[in-house]
Amino acid sequence: MHDPKFENEVQKKLEELSFSPSEAVWTRVERAVNEKRRRRLPLFWFFLLPSLGLAGAGMIYFSKHRTTPAVQVVQHAPAPVSAPASSMPDNKAAASTQTPSVARTAPGEKTRKEIPTSNTHVPANKPTLTDDPARPQDKTPTIAGTYMTSSSDPVARQNMISSSDPLTRPDVARQDMASPRTPAHAGLPDLRSFDHQFAAPAASRLASSSTTAAARTPINLKPKYIWEVGFAGGIGASSLNSSLFRQPTVAASDVQAMAAPMPVNAAYKAPVSGVQPDISYWAGIIAQRPFSKSLTLSLGLNLHYYSTRQQIGDAVYNDPSSLYRASTLFSSQQSPGTAPNSGVYPYYSVGSMDVFVNRYYFLEMPASVLWKVNHSRNLPLFWENGLSLSYLVSSNSIYYNAKSGVFYKDQGNMANKTQLNLSTALLVGLPIKNMRLQAGPQIQYGLTSLQRQSTIGQHLFYGGIRIVLIPGKAKK
Repeated sequence: MHDPKFENEVQKKLEELSFSPSEAVWTRVERAVNEKRRRRLPLFWFFLLPSLGLAGAGMIYFSKHRTTPAVQVVQHAPAPVSAPASSMPDNKAAASTQTPSVARTAPGEKTRKEIPTSNTHVPANKPTLTDDPARPQDKTPTIAGTYMTSSSDPVARQNMISSSDPLTRPDVARQDMASPRTPAHAGLPDLRSFDHQFAAPAASRLASSSTTAAARTPINLKPKYIWEVGFAGGIGASSLNSSLFRQPTVAASDVQAMAAPMPVNAAYKAPVSGVQPDISYWAGIIAQRPFSKSLTLSLGLNLHYYSTRQQIGDAVYNDPSSLYRASTLFSSQQSPGTAPNSGVYPYYSVGSMDVFVNRYYFLEMPASVLWKVNHSRNLPLFWENGLSLSYLVSSNSIYYNAKSGVFYKDQGNMANKTQLNLSTALLVGLPIKNMRLQAGPQIQYGLTSLQRQSTIGQHLFYGGIRIVLIPGKAKK
């Protein structure tokens, strides 16, 4: 059904919602759009024109500086050779067998002007600028025996052009430029082949000799250690000890003390004889051989002097008392007023009235091992430990007899002449020019008792400074 009322209402609503701007509004909108477009056009041309100018200037600059120098082709003229006319090739045959000379150029290079190779003849007695030995030139051999030379020198370039262009040489007959030419050095031997002929055998002989020498000479990766001989010595003090750090004392027996009557209730004090240290020194030769970087073997031969101070009482030659039964120990006895003969040895009582110096002379053969504690080359520190075997060469010492209670001189059967000693030392290497000096404290203790028959031990003890001097510098 058609309802006109509804259509009228719809048309009215559409008219109310419709928008029809006036003519002035459209004019302002168009003016605003045109103004924005006019503002963008000057900015675009402002950047476009300078960019085009810079791009053109850059292309011109790079095109000028990227040009390479022209490369010229120079062919040496052959030397005049006198040959029969029959040996000369025919011009027609030469023209049929001609091959153009082509110069090798590096890839990427451009030549502005290529000069064709001339077939003209240059007299041998007329040197050219290019053949001057005083003007070194960079020449590279080409396929046809010619040389490619850079035309950086204007004089050389002009000389090459004038000598190669046949139009500039009216005095020389023009020939076919493409005919093959024989290089000037065609009749000469090739020096490069001679170099290869003589250099290759020499190089092979040198390589074989070096290989043979390397095969004959073994490479020693381990350091070579040798024996080194030097001098050694020391000075200190020596004594007789019952143990390592204890000195013996001798006391008189009670029987001897009862020789004289004692007062009633009187305290008895037995006399005592003590041992005191005295000077000792030694000297000898030494041989050392390292068998590693930190261990060294040391051997030597020394003469060692020991001395001790023994406290004694009175010297007795003949005593009527039966308390001193020494007839089995001495060859004879004399009174104190009688001078002893050569076969009489005096004996001494126990006491501290006098001092007797015992002297011993030993020949020692030490063997020790040195251990390098640190890794310093200027001040190395060594700890030495070893043994020594010694032999008593001479002595004037006295010994104590516990049965008779006296001291008497040895007649050669009371001392152990062979001694075994234990020693230790701490040495510091001191830098000396062309020498090696080692110095430090040393202690030596006799493991063997000095007296054969003794109730108390008597062991030689030595303490002092040890000095070792070896000529030569230390091995690295």
